[in-house]
Amino acid sequence: MSSFRKPKTAKGRRLARKREAKVIEGEKSAIFLKTTTATAVIGNALLDLATLKKPLSKLLSHRNPIQPFEDATSLEFLTQVNHSSLFVVGSNNKKRPQALTFGRTFDGQILDMMEFTMDPTTFRSIQSLSKERETTARLGAKPMLIFLGDAFETSEDMKQFKSLMLDFFHIQDTPKMNLAGLDRVIQFTASTDVNDLSKKVVTFRHYTVQKKKGADKFPKVVLEEAGPRLDLTFTRAVKASRDLQAQAARIHKQARLDKHKKNIEYGFMGEKLGRLHMEKQDFNQIALKKTKSLGKGKRANVIAPLKELDYKAGGKVRKRPEDDGDFSDDFDKITKGSTKRQKTIPSAYLSSIISE
Repeated sequence: MSSFRKPKTAKGRRLARKREAKVIEGEKSAIFLKTTTATAVIGNALLDLATLKKPLSKLLSHRNPIQPFEDATSLEFLTQVNHSSLFVVGSNNKKRPQALTFGRTFDGQILDMMEFTMDPTTFRSIQSLSKERETTARLGAKPMLIFLGDAFETSEDMKQFKSLMLDFFHIQDTPKMNLAGLDRVIQFTASTDVNDLSKKVVTFRHYTVQKKKGADKFPKVVLEEAGPRLDLTFTRAVKASRDLQAQAARIHKQARLDKHKKNIEYGFMGEKLGRLHMEKQDFNQIALKKTKSLGKGKRANVIAPLKELDYKAGGKVRKRPEDDGDFSDDFDKITKGSTKRQKTIPSAYLSSIISE
């Protein structure tokens, strides 16, 4: 792995966190550049490919003296500076005319590259086909990829190209998709050259989906070519070392931990979401908080219920003032008692004692 200096500033630490491995990988950006010998046809092809990749693409206008298969140091530097892991290089020379090199990087190093020569006679740009079509594709829409041909399953080079194209046009995964948003189709067809069966040819076609009124409730789908039209012949490829490929294919630790856990998923922003299954609650058995309506301080201010008083006179218990005898001593005891006890004496009872 390439060595990086430990960031010392807050901005550097934020950039380092963005470059760390993620559980859910997002979209990858790409750079498109041409060498000093690139022709106008190569420039138009790079422009159209960058248009298909928008808004995650950057077309470099400056010509760079780059030879990817001989020395990829400058190419790795450009990918790191532009924060891109995908690249397309257009070149032209006598041995390999009108060449397009597709590649990707991992941790700042070349992971794999594939070089194709383009047929300039069959090339059609997006601008040249714009006058012949009625529909247009929306910017940033998800393209549908179609791979035709047994070579994508049998040939190792075509398997590598299929993986590269899937990574190149990959957009963030979504569990659901609106069919109205599917308005682009990119078709790759693998075959062999008629004159030379050892040469592997890949045709690149881009279509827009036109929905017309059909006989039933489903619309009639019509494909209309939108460009670019590329006929590519495979020339050579290169792969990184096995150690770097193993590091690139390593699964994130958090993804391995959550692999066998049920009811766990991740949201649009990468947040972890869990689903809980609970039994039906019986509201009659819910333990609610028991509150006392009257506390100790409130009970002291409430008049106690009236009770029948007992008075002693000469050893005899008298419960009613209507009994015989003088109650003057009993009245003095009552009036000199506590205030709480005075509050419990009814006024009719006192008036009967005073009248006697």
